[in-house]
Amino acid sequence: MVLKISRRVISLTAYCGLLTIATLLASGCISWNVHTGLEAQFFPDGKLQRHGSIILKPFETDSLGNRRSVGLDTADARKYVNENYVPPAGTNFAGYRAGADSAFTVSWSIEIENPWQGFSDYKRLTADSSSFSGNQIRTSKNESFFRTDYEYRETFFDAIDADSILANLQRIMPQAEDAFFESLRNSKTPDAFSAAEASRDKIALILDRYWEQLIKSLLYDPALERNGNEYADSLGNEAIGSILSIISMHREGKYASYEALKSAIDAADSEIDKRFDSLGLPIEGAYSIFGNDQFDFTLKLHIPGRIEATNADSVSGNDLEWNFTNNDFRARELLLYARSSEYRWSRLLISIVFVLIFIGLVIYITRRLAASRT
Repeated sequence: MVLKISRRVISLTAYCGLLTIATLLASGCISWNVHTGLEAQFFPDGKLQRHGSIILKPFETDSLGNRRSVGLDTADARKYVNENYVPPAGTNFAGYRAGADSAFTVSWSIEIENPWQGFSDYKRLTADSSSFSGNQIRTSKNESFFRTDYEYRETFFDAIDADSILANLQRIMPQAEDAFFESLRNSKTPDAFSAAEASRDKIALILDRYWEQLIKSLLYDPALERNGNEYADSLGNEAIGSILSIISMHREGKYASYEALKSAIDAADSEIDKRFDSLGLPIEGAYSIFGNDQFDFTLKLHIPGRIEATNADSVSGNDLEWNFTNNDFRARELLLYARSSEYRWSRLLISIVFVLIFIGLVIYITRRLAASRT
């Protein structure tokens, strides 16, 4: 009997252990490494040919932040691309193919006869799909008798209007402050609200400083792309500590709790998010600051003529290459630039010959006229 019970206990314990492990594995967060490769060939006639590919590689991230490569099938790849990207105008994403390292590639190809009018072939949706990040390509071909000048300009941008966000933040903060105090009023420690209300102006200054510092940093500091949550939490804890020190000076504030203030700040943060959403101003853009995804880009360009100016990372003859990440165009624009010139040496030589012949004729005629007068 004891042996049977022991076996049942062992079996039940093992089953529970396996269930716990399965639950932990299932709750792992999938993050992505997304490499966008772009190739452009600028032809002498002004036409531009464009090839693009998005290589998806998923990872499972556990609570310790370790990344383990996980498998991927066609359905997963299609779902991710369809939910996050808009196909280039006049074409569709095609050519899904699996790689040996659990990566999937989707590609597109497009040919533009008049690229100088401007076009975009890379669009990534924001979370609410109301706007998108992407690129804008403009080229020019200026032809003269002796030479042709080419210029290639491609701008990458995220769907973040930093100036408008900061301008509207000033108008939104009083409403967020109201949400903070309303949350305290409805908390389990109403005495904390009385103490906070008595020092409302001081607390409002702390909250305003917290939001300005947080949002400015999120907009302009690329380093926060990987630790946005930790940074926001540290600023929030600092604000809560300052508020606690103020309201604890009041008799009613002695019973204020960290949890009540944390809930109040969360309610105020939600109010700010809601207000920005209503204005159509996404703070995070298409690339979430608080995620573990990584976005890398490579652009290769072949341009005719002799390279005269470029900000490419590498130049080999007429082949240029840029390498960058989404951090490089967060809340700002990233310009990829190249200018080249192609000389028509045959026309130049023929023109020189004609000029020399003309000068020779002038000299000959002048000498003949001079000789006839003598």
